[in-house]
Amino acid sequence: IILFTVLWFCFIFINQFVSWSTILNTSPEMDSQLQELSFIVITYFCITMILNLIFAIVNGDQRPSLSGLIKLIPQVLILLSLYFLVKESYEGAPLLLFAKIFGYTPIIITFLFSFFLFKNKYKVYRPQFKLIDFKVLKPIFNLGIKFFAINICFLVIYQLTNVIISNILSPK
Repeated sequence: IILFTVLWFCFIFINQFVSWSTILNTSPEMDSQLQELSFIVITYFCITMILNLIFAIVNGDQRPSLSGLIKLIPQVLILLSLYFLVKESYEGAPLLLFAKIFGYTPIIITFLFSFFLFKNKYKVYRPQFKLIDFKVLKPIFNLGIKFFAINICFLVIYQLTNVIISNILSPK
C-alpha cells in the first residue's frame, strides 16, 4: 500500500509537467483530457495492484473458479455499460467516460468481493496491522520492490510499442 501510494503521489506531481498530446501525437486541445485520462489510468493501476491480493488468496485456496467469477462480473458489467452508453446515450461517447467505466467497475467489484470474503470465509487471512512482523519487513519489501520493477518493465515493454506507433502514425 505504501509503495503504490508513493507512486501515485509521484505521478500526480509529474503529470502536471507532461504534455501527453506531444507524446501521443494528438492535438494540443486534448492535453487536459489526456492528463485526466492518465490520472484515471494510474489510479486504477495502483488500486488494482492493492486489491489483487484477494486473487492470490483465492487461487491459493484452490478456488480458481471464484477468482474467474470475480474477474468475469466486471467484464460483463463493462460490456453492458458500454453497449447502453453507445446505443442509447451518445454517438461517440467521451473518452473519459469510457476510461471511468473500464477503470472503476473492476475496482468496485473486486473491493466488494474482497470485503465480503475477508469478512467471512478468509477472516483468518485478513490483513491486520497488529500481525506485521517488522523483523522480516525489509527482506519482504526488497523482494516486493524487485517484483514491482519486473511488472513495470513488462508494462513498459508491452505498452511502449502502442505509444511509439501512436506517436509516429498518429492515433487516428
